[in-house]
Amino acid sequence: TAKYNNPVFFIGGTSLPVYWQSLYKLGKFNEMLPWVSLESRNKHSDKVLLAYFKRMQFAYDLKLKSVTHVGDTIEMNYLTTIFGTITIKRIPVIIEHDSCKILLNTLKRNPF
Repeated sequence: TAKYNNPVFFIGGTSLPVYWQSLYKLGKFNEMLPWVSLESRNKHSDKVLLAYFKRMQFAYDLKLKSVTHVGDTIEMNYLTTIFGTITIKRIPVIIEHDSCKILLNTLKRNPF
């Protein structure tokens, strides 16, 4: 069986956030849901999250710079450029039932 508990080397050698972003870019919103933490899914509901995926802004380039552990959360720090501004996006990930999951604490237009 495949292992999905390493957010840096996730599927095909890519990281979980980059894999999740590829689903977003392809419009595969239903396939994004399983990679969202149960905490986030319970907080917002799947229906709300699916609607959110369709309007969020998550198509910018991501270059992994570092990974930090803060308690049970793995913070993945990505260098990106948005509207000509270089910035760092911190994407929180947790391990849940031996699989990586993205934490969505708020549903802002720009999720991270």
